[in-house]
Amino acid sequence: MLERETETIIRKIIDRLPSDRSGAITIRDILAADIPQPIKIFFRKDVEGNLQSELLHYRSSSRFTFDHPEVNNLQDQMNVTLIHSYRFPTAEFHKRLDEVVHMIINYLVRPQWTLTNVLFERDEVIPFEKLTDFLRLFQPYEYLQEIIGYYVKEKSISSLTRDDFRNLIWKADGEYMRRRTGIEAAGMLTPLYSFFDFPENTGKNVLPIRAITKFFEDKGLSMIIPRLEGEIVQGKNELLQSELSTILDDLHSSLGSFIVEKSEIEDTHEEKKSFIKIEESPVPEQINPPSSIPGKFRSENIFSDSERRRIIRKIFKDDGQSYDTAITALNRCTTWKQASKVIDEVFITFNIDPYGGEAERFTSTIMRQFYRST
Repeated sequence: MLERETETIIRKIIDRLPSDRSGAITIRDILAADIPQPIKIFFRKDVEGNLQSELLHYRSSSRFTFDHPEVNNLQDQMNVTLIHSYRFPTAEFHKRLDEVVHMIINYLVRPQWTLTNVLFERDEVIPFEKLTDFLRLFQPYEYLQEIIGYYVKEKSISSLTRDDFRNLIWKADGEYMRRRTGIEAAGMLTPLYSFFDFPENTGKNVLPIRAITKFFEDKGLSMIIPRLEGEIVQGKNELLQSELSTILDDLHSSLGSFIVEKSEIEDTHEEKKSFIKIEESPVPEQINPPSSIPGKFRSENIFSDSERRRIIRKIFKDDGQSYDTAITALNRCTTWKQASKVIDEVFITFNIDPYGGEAERFTSTIMRQFYRST
């Protein structure tokens, strides 16, 4: 789904970017190019984060007074120049661009799922600073960033567990959706429609109904899904945003407010986890999830015997042979993109909710095999 369109976007972005004599591409080139704004924001913020991380590390062991007002003012001016002149070698940029585009598309289609699985890819608890640093990379759906930031600040929360974050973003998104009209709900997909309207930028782009369905499934809006599936049954596979507005406006008029289903989170601990407060926050960690180095999946020892039995029971419906077949297919994958397709096929075959606790743990465990830090 959307793979052909994604590859076209990547190719067109590369075509519109200049490079210097050495073949390198600078942040200034990226910002000046006629390419989607979310791509520009992501690259700019990511490089800015790298710079701040280096400066923080250097200053922590320096005896110079870097917090002097005049020094800060000059440093800010220097930072702009340093960020804009940052150079990506061609091969590195092409690899990075592929990762960033796929990351943004995942976020546009399934923001809750993407944020949760990337933020908590390696840790069950993250400091607030890590959350805010990561959210800064994304331009679309600013309301999520604002609501989450406001809530965490109001509650003086220093860190978040995976389940805490899932509940928080679920409730924030649910409350926001409850207050939207049908036309406003359709308008929430504007970033997604606009992104895939590149490079034509006609304003009359269509999206696959399957992609739109995933967007609302991510929010728990099951009340919308039957109507969208009904369009597919009638032979329609794509929707203009204006057509989506008509459908959602009709649903809102007949069914009332858009109410999300309760998030079912399986708690694997003896006691339910709660918000964890710490006296001192650790040094902010720079987030660069797409820079992780893909590695070939290996099934050996990835799941314990008890985990394997649970996965076969809950995901593969006690079909051990299908489990073995899926693992064999995953062993042949060399990228996370390939593996995610295998996982999607499993979930579709066995009618598994990809956002359920067991499904998310299964997906995250496999994803970690492909994105190991250097």
